[in-house]
Amino acid sequence: MKKVLALVMAVATFFALAITTTAAEIPSDYIAYFSFDDVDNGLKGGIAVANSSTGNNADVVLDSEAHSGKALYMTGGTYFLNVTKEDGTPLLTDQTELTISFWSNTNGVGPNWTFYIAPNSDPQTYLSEKYLGCLENTSITIERYYLDSAASRTPSLSTPIDGNTWKMVTVTFTETSFTLYVDGEWCADYQLSTESLPQIFGENGVFQIGKANWTDAGEFFEGYIDEFYVYDYAMTDEQVLALYAAQGGEVEDTTAEDTTAEDTDAEDTTADTTKNEDTSSDATTTDADTKAEEKKGCGSVMTGAAAVIVALTTTFGVALVKKHDK
Repeated sequence: MKKVLALVMAVATFFALAITTTAAEIPSDYIAYFSFDDVDNGLKGGIAVANSSTGNNADVVLDSEAHSGKALYMTGGTYFLNVTKEDGTPLLTDQTELTISFWSNTNGVGPNWTFYIAPNSDPQTYLSEKYLGCLENTSITIERYYLDSAASRTPSLSTPIDGNTWKMVTVTFTETSFTLYVDGEWCADYQLSTESLPQIFGENGVFQIGKANWTDAGEFFEGYIDEFYVYDYAMTDEQVLALYAAQGGEVEDTTAEDTTAEDTDAEDTTADTTKNEDTSSDATTTDADTKAEEKKGCGSVMTGAAAVIVALTTTFGVALVKKHDK
């Protein structure tokens, strides 16, 4: 009996690992991808290109201090990147969903604008802001505004970060919500946004990496950016974690834990199985309740989850769990 159990467990483990490996692949349906590994190929991907604000991509600095290969390095005002379709037209016109994901590393001193999207290139005016943006300093802050004067401001999403540390930042947007993740982990969301994404993107909108149009001079980014992806849909929690895993993020296979079983009589095994089925049902309810009630991941100022669990298959009970070293 022990040999049979061992064989079954070995087969299950093999398939579980195969499923985990297969799941951890970077989706290839991006509309933009910039590896920043070289000037010729690292500034184009999908249907998009990124061009230096100086008019010469030879001015773009690609540094070996990177998450993977080389990374974009910006010194806070020397240049920024304009993202468009290959033909030079705006990338995001009429989009109603969006996922932006990238790796970044800054010194914690800001403001550092990783990306900025607006309906035009005009400078922003307080209480009349119209843009999406990611601001980094001692925290990551995601802002989404389409305001008229005296209009109420949508709360921003924010979570603390460590300086001089690589992390994967992912933001998803729908017409009514936006969500922030760091290293595959849910950090914060806002579910009642009324700002229309097509309004923010505009007909002749701008998409900038490394600069926001605050004041005539603008505010820039100082540090490193790598592996920049844009998708024209909002990823789920599971997809974000899988993207993190596919880029070397630390995740673990929960099926590898507690796989040792005792050899028992067939009658006892049947009884235990029945008992475990009841326990599993209770555990599922508890996990769902826990995620709804205890979302406090990332040290977010809004509710968050301490761990994101990705159910890859019910057959073998495979799951990826974000590791926590804290």
